[in-house]
Amino acid sequence: IDLEVWVSGPRKDLHAGVDGGIVHEPIADLAEILASLQAKDGTIAVEGIYDGVRELDDTEEERLEAVGLSVETYSKALGLGKVRAETPIDLVKSRWCLPSLSIGSIETTNLSNQFRKIPKAVVGRASLFFVPDQNSEI
Repeated sequence: IDLEVWVSGPRKDLHAGVDGGIVHEPIADLAEILASLQAKDGTIAVEGIYDGVRELDDTEEERLEAVGLSVETYSKALGLGKVRAETPIDLVKSRWCLPSLSIGSIETTNLSNQFRKIPKAVVGRASLFFVPDQNSEI
């Protein structure tokens, strides 16, 4: 599921040196909304999102362990020093067995990318990925 979140503010872009701290700023409001969708540990913080996500049985757990995916190798392949998963089984479960949410972009009406400008509107785009048996009717 792909979603867009639009936040509008003043009727025109404003100068942050004049109006900053006085008005609700669309980027700050959007950042707060998007941040509220995800917990610090990377899980999705939307009530009911994990409904229907089933626990793996022992055979499935063994099969996932047999994949042999290394957290270190995976992290290096992505060019990262660390990923959220701490064990190989957590890594495989995160990729194949649990829903995920990714924020893909944020755009503003500040098309010239100037400093000291409060944009009148901003849009954030995110994608929610479901897994089999998960309830999409939340």
